Amino acid sequence: MSIIKSRLGGKLLTPEKDEVTGVISYKLFNPQNRIQQNFYFTSISMSLDDRFLVYLSSTPEDKKQNLWITDFEKEEVRPLITRGFDVESCVLDEKRGKIWYARDGVCYGVNIEDTTPDREEYLFEFPQEIAKGQTVKSFSNHLSLNGKNNRIAYSGGVGKYWYVGYYDLDEKSHNIIHKSIPKATHVQYAPDMSDRILFCHDWWTSEETGEKHSWDHRLWMYDPSKSEPVFPIYFHEHEMGVEHTPFHEYWQKDGSCIYLCDIPHGVMRHDPQTPDKWECVWSGRHAHCHSDGTGTRFVSDINTYAWVDGVTSSLAYFNKATGKEGYISLTVPPATKFPNKDGRHYHSHPHPTFSPSDKWILYGNTKHSQMNLSIVDCDDIF
Repeated sequence: MSIIKSRLGGKLLTPEKDEVTGVISYKLFNPQNRIQQNFYFTSISMSLDDRFLVYLSSTPEDKKQNLWITDFEKEEVRPLITRGFDVESCVLDEKRGKIWYARDGVCYGVNIEDTTPDREEYLFEFPQEIAKGQTVKSFSNHLSLNGKNNRIAYSGGVGKYWYVGYYDLDEKSHNIIHKSIPKATHVQYAPDMSDRILFCHDWWTSEETGEKHSWDHRLWMYDPSKSEPVFPIYFHEHEMGVEHTPFHEYWQKDGSCIYLCDIPHGVMRHDPQTPDKWECVWSGRHAHCHSDGTGTRFVSDINTYAWVDGVTSSLAYFNKATGKEGYISLTVPPATKFPNKDGRHYHSHPHPTFSPSDKWILYGNTKHSQMNLSIVDCDDIF
């Protein structure tokens, strides 16, 4: 029996049955009634043995995002970071027993078993030959480890340009692979040994000039085996109408393909080796989707971006092999908004994800007029 399985219904995990779907979720223990949030759906937040769960935990008064951890073996919840960090930057480095994260242009790390918070280790900072003392924007969205566990990819903006690069942990050196005016973000190393990096272009507005920037092509790839290593992928986006928006892309766990939410059409499977081919595996207005290690089972939040109009969202699941489809919850209320370290409101989303063991689904639960973390046993729904 897994560690979490033995803790269901205990101090850390309270069962709650959805009044519409009948699915049982287990709400994570929440001291001080804080705002809990799952990592951005592409970032692993749980250890493979199900012992540790790392997540955001803050209060509206913090005006920053802090990092907490649940140790299911010791049955305890404790803070890891109370100084704040850039919200989507975290990456779990299980081989080294660390969480890496960024704050103000610098990458730090803490040991996940350290019971004293903020005992952080400096790792690297955004290249100063580029920054030259200027503010580094959105560093890093996201940090990402390669399959060999010796490089960390990052992105960041300086002035009117955005950069994608990686830091070599062995050589202690940087390599910038991409520079653009469209915002470069969502960097994700392929989980295999290829050192490929998936990233995207996004819109942004210059705080200095007020100028608005968009993109010509959304999804991009860095493949060091190619003669032209940086190139656009997923050409489907130029063949459809203005409602077509490819978002929230991620690697399949074996690096064989990419999945993305092509709003409003559905979840698409795309092989970056064939940039003009794709497969719609799950139709609907999926906002954030995630799959298990086999690419067979999927979870998503739907209509999430309608929350601005007060429309409820839903959490859905789908088994591609059997065709079984259903809902974890049909009535997900809008999430509490709270200010981040820059004073702007950060919108919390459910971001449902599979645990690395594929035994659990983690998601942000807003049914208590705030954001809590909940866990669903995959055996109960698939």
